[in-house]
Amino acid sequence: MRKEENFLLNRLKLLFSTPKRAFLSAFALIILLFGTGIFIGAKAFAKEPHPPQNTAALNSDSRESQNNSDNPASLSDNNSQISLDSAKETALADAGLSSADVTYTKAELDYEDGVAVYEIKFYTADCEYEYEINASTGAIRSQDKEWHDLPHPAENSGNTGSDIGVDKAKSIAAGHGGFSVTDVVFSKAKFEKDHGSMKYEIEFYKDGMEYEYKIDASTGEILEFDSELDD
Repeated sequence: MRKEENFLLNRLKLLFSTPKRAFLSAFALIILLFGTGIFIGAKAFAKEPHPPQNTAALNSDSRESQNNSDNPASLSDNNSQISLDSAKETALADAGLSSADVTYTKAELDYEDGVAVYEIKFYTADCEYEYEINASTGAIRSQDKEWHDLPHPAENSGNTGSDIGVDKAKSIAAGHGGFSVTDVVFSKAKFEKDHGSMKYEIEFYKDGMEYEYKIDASTGEILEFDSELDD
């Protein structure tokens, strides 16, 4: 036992025999103690009970958050929109008309410069109207009113002799489309004289379609005609 103590004492003296050895020995001892402390602390922490996490609740919250971000209905009230019917009523009220007075050619939601707007377009026998209604506030962003190029009595004052007349021209155009004059809404019925040729330009709407005719004012012959979806 005495020999072992002397051996250990000699080893310690050897470790601290010079300043350099003393520094290295002290540094190694500090590292050893520090590592031992970390090991003991980690082992003690592992033995402590921890409450289990409710992963189902976490997943549910995550899914709900994702659904809310994808669902426009979950956004704030600032993003709520008026209905298309409300936008139509706003446009009609501004024009001083009722729904029975007009024919709609466009009524849809669109975006202008990042702002949701309703584009409303309709016409009467005399005018075409275009509106942009803010879909969030219901305010009118823009409006336009254009009068149809309808004939005036003075335009036909020089037409005599073989001129069939504007009413006959309208009847010919409507009949060619398979309608009567009372079935359609005319937007243009104009007499023109160009390089000695006399003709009527007739335009009308029916069931979302626009029809255009050019009719010889002397013979009633259809010179040109076209039809397309009204946009």
